[in-house]
Amino acid sequence: MTNDLPVPSPTPNVIVANPIVRKIAGNTLAIATLVLAVATLVDGAIEAINYSAITAPAAIIIGGLLGIFQVSVTGPNVPTENVIARAEEARAEAYRYPGE
Repeated sequence: MTNDLPVPSPTPNVIVANPIVRKIAGNTLAIATLVLAVATLVDGAIEAINYSAITAPAAIIIGGLLGIFQVSVTGPNVPTENVIARAEEARAEAYRYPGE
């Protein structure tokens, strides 16, 4: 008798199931945050440049999106010890030979 049940993932995410999409979205938000940080530093360092009308609203929007992504996608997708232990038990059960 074999166990045909699927092995549970240690990193389930029901909001964004595709890990490639999660990676692209996370990287996009991270790059946007870095670009915004550089633009803000340049804005503060050079008096002739005044990007504050753009950087302030951009900081609010990007910060909000990054926070939402962290709380709803990244955070729940980090495996806990309990989930990892259950996944390892399920894998061991799935690969057990009949009669063991």
